[in-house]
Order: sequence, then structure tokens, then C-alpha cells
Amino acid sequence: MRKYLLLILSILLAGCIFNNGVSSTPDASPTLPTPAVTTISAPDPELAAAHFLDALSEQVFDEMYALLSPLTQDAITEEDFASHLGSIWESASLTGIDYEIVSSLVNPRAAQVRYRISLISAVIGATTRETRMNLVRENGKWRISWSDSIILPELVDGNKLLLDMVIPTRANIYDHNGLALATETDVAALWLVPNEIGNEDAEATMLNVLSRLLHRRTGDILKLYDNKRQYDWYVH
Repeated sequence: MRKYLLLILSILLAGCIFNNGVSSTPDASPTLPTPAVTTISAPDPELAAAHFLDALSEQVFDEMYALLSPLTQDAITEEDFASHLGSIWESASLTGIDYEIVSSLVNPRAAQVRYRISLISAVIGATTRETRMNLVRENGKWRISWSDSIILPELVDGNKLLLDMVIPTRANIYDHNGLALATETDVAALWLVPNEIGNEDAEATMLNVLSRLLHRRTGDILKLYDNKRQYDWYVH
């Protein structure tokens, strides 16, 4: 019985000695280093939009095409793009544009820039609208997703720009007696080319005919072109 007690006591002592020494259980897990955070800002889409609108104002269509998104370039060739924009300028008789960027929305892959644009026409003056431009980020740079609404918001769903001039009829003007001072009527215009009149007989015949038509003397008609016989000018 003593032997067993001594054996148990020896085991307990050995366990105490072991626990007071080096433990077989590892300490807490090692701490990982704080990860480094790198922030890369997206380029400013307003600068890309301004570059595109400047090229539009200067009609540098090849530069505009280079700023389009790959998807847009796949849909239209550079020649067709330039022709399309040229037809818009011609249809509206544009002489230039002005613009003012209003705001922009940005996420890592897409952006939208809103701006106020004025189309300046030689015929009707300035037409001002507020519209927007959509951009996509390709290889770290902003590219424009083309739409005709970039020029005018009305140019959507196949709408075209057409300038149709209608000159109003001028009202008649009468004096106090009811006689017309200015009224609409048909007018005939007559020109002659002095050095193509012909010989003296042809000229005499022409002067007699014109005298009867215009109710003017032949000498007065002759004065209109007599000093211009050597020219190809049209004389009214």
C-alpha cells in the first residue's frame, strides 16, 4: 500500500514541477501586422467633359472621337461620327458653343457630368439647355459614352435637328385715301450683259423692245450700260 502511495505522490510532484517549468501549451496566437491601405483617387470627370466640349466648340471631331468609349467607337466609325456632327452644325447654322459645368456624380467605374450648354446659331442666336454626359472609366481614364443628347436633350430616340426658316408676309401699308404705299406683288427683274448685245442693229432692236416694256426712252436705257460695254457684268 505504501508503494502505491509513494508512486502517486511522485507523479503529483512531477506534475507540479512540470507545470512550474516550460508549458507544452502555446501562448496566444501571434499578432498580424496592420495592413497598409493605399487610396488611388479617380481622375476628375469634369476635366474630361470640358476637354470634350472644348473640342466640340472648335469642331475638332477627330479629337472628340479619340475621347469616346471603346463601346461607342465600335458602334460608329470616325468618318461617320465626323459627318454626323458636321450635319448637326450645318443644319442649325452653328458658329460655336458656350458651356458651364453644373455638377458631377462619380463612382469608381462610371460618372455623369451635368452642364448648361448654349448653341450659338448665325440665324436664330443662342439656344440654351441643361443636359448631361455619361462617362466610363477605361484604363484609368474617363471616356465618353456618346449620345446626341450631349448636344441637346431633345435629340433622343432618333430625333433630328432641323432649321426651317419661314419669312412672314409683310403687311400692306396704305395712305389715308386707301391707296397702297407698300403692298405685296410680283416683280420681274431684268439684266443685260453689255458685251454680248451684238451689232448696232441688234442693239437698236433691243432698245426699242425695252423702251416699250419699261416705258422709258431708249437714250435713258443706253446710259445704264454705255460705259460698261467691255465687261461681262450684269446690268440691272
